[in-house]
Amino acid sequence: MVDRECLNCKHNKHAMKEDMLCECNKTCTTHYNRKICDKWGMVNMKERRCLICGTTLNIEAHHIVFRSQAPHMINIQLNKVDLCNYHHQHAPNSPHNSGNREIDLWLKKRMQDKLIKLFDREYYEAIDVMYLLGCTTNECDDILRLIIPIDGKYPREALVRRLMGGMLY
Repeated sequence: MVDRECLNCKHNKHAMKEDMLCECNKTCTTHYNRKICDKWGMVNMKERRCLICGTTLNIEAHHIVFRSQAPHMINIQLNKVDLCNYHHQHAPNSPHNSGNREIDLWLKKRMQDKLIKLFDREYYEAIDVMYLLGCTTNECDDILRLIIPIDGKYPREALVRRLMGGMLY
């Protein structure tokens, strides 16, 4: 590692790896597919690719369960998938094309299957949900707010349904 400057603000950072950004909390659009920084400092992400076609150009984060369906899922990493602009917005079967929901339903079923595998027990405490989803206490509280606990634990089916925006696919 050598001294390099941030790709966004040109701030010099000791021992910064190639193509990295500093704690400026901004992303460099040229290098966004490779590296980003966040409020905790340096984050090295894998190269972002469209899940459908594999391209690395014009990548957008897609919320599998739409923000309008489940605002409590906005920051949950499991709810995000990378799609190129074409497959995200413009393809005939894109998730945001109201005429055909093919990709949308495929992504939702895929996420639901992941949630069922992730939550493999019948009941979970709030701390378990927070750990498994990698969310904050406030995000966990938002998720669990409408689920009725049984002896202080939350049923798996209710959790999965809530995480899927109130529906099972």
